[in-house]
Amino acid sequence: MLPPSFQHRQREFLLSRLWRGPLAGDGGATAGAGDGATAAAFIGPAGAAADLYYTRFGLQLLDILVAPGWSVDGSCQAGAVGGASAPDGPEPQVTAEMFGRYLLSLPQPANVVDWLSLLHSLDLLGGWPSWPHDMRRQAAALSGEAVAFIGRCRQAGGCFADVPGGPAGPYFTMLALLALELAAGALPDELKLHDMPLLQSLACCLSAHRTADGGFTESAAMVGGAQANPTAAALVALSRLGAVDESVLEAAATVLVSLQNESGGVRAHGGAPLADLMSTFTVLEALRLTGRLRRLRLAGIGRFVRSLALPEGGFRATATETGADVEYTFYGLAAMSLLALAAKGSAADGHG
Repeated sequence: MLPPSFQHRQREFLLSRLWRGPLAGDGGATAGAGDGATAAAFIGPAGAAADLYYTRFGLQLLDILVAPGWSVDGSCQAGAVGGASAPDGPEPQVTAEMFGRYLLSLPQPANVVDWLSLLHSLDLLGGWPSWPHDMRRQAAALSGEAVAFIGRCRQAGGCFADVPGGPAGPYFTMLALLALELAAGALPDELKLHDMPLLQSLACCLSAHRTADGGFTESAAMVGGAQANPTAAALVALSRLGAVDESVLEAAATVLVSLQNESGGVRAHGGAPLADLMSTFTVLEALRLTGRLRRLRLAGIGRFVRSLALPEGGFRATATETGADVEYTFYGLAAMSLLALAAKGSAADGHG
């Protein structure tokens, strides 16, 4: 359990990154711009503009940070999120419908990352009882468009790229598979994970990105050692596909463990001078999902993650950064949650 004062600082940080306002005339959302119904989203580190990518992380943070003083779809607040108090009075309420207005007003995504952000955000809102039925229908109707786009991102070798014709690799393949799972109701047979040709081509493609040390890189043409995020993505994908020998998974896990340095965190690759929070969380989660979590020095991970928490709330990316954003705050709090589960001897070492 996180200390109440710590949780409060994180909630205050998250509220500071919450955007509320009318939709702009072009369907986008910018603070103070345009007319129309009030929408809600989370902003990025650069300014006041609502941002799809950061909204996904902000909505995930709501699942972690809901506590006394907040209500998500609480009966007394008619399905709203709001701060308990602020210097100038109660925080304005934010409902699932307000987030939906923003998300469903956006132009169709042009890459896998944005499709995943949109589908995951809508899926999270689908768990709120106050999510309007007409918005549920609109969200469901996007699945076919998502599947069609992601299908065009699949390269001849079997892996997926971020955009059609772009470079494919383990990380984008894992993101594409996550997006396809969210759109499962609209999947054609050739993109269903029980389809044997797809399984075989994915395993073959991912293996082409394997390095001499047993890890993986995002580009098969890249010279050098393994990278944390592609190796973590390949480990999880190959484990779920069940299409390779256990020795391949063990070698990938060994590479990930080797990237933990004296700070306790995990580096993006062997040549990186500093550990970073994204790599640390990604590796922690990959090893948890594949039953190998305790191969890391978990006490060191905990010290590293806590060291990146800012006194005023939020988490920074590395020890040399000074500012926080919603994405890295999610990585920090999610990592702390995984560590707390492991400390309790929970099922965090399992495959679920």
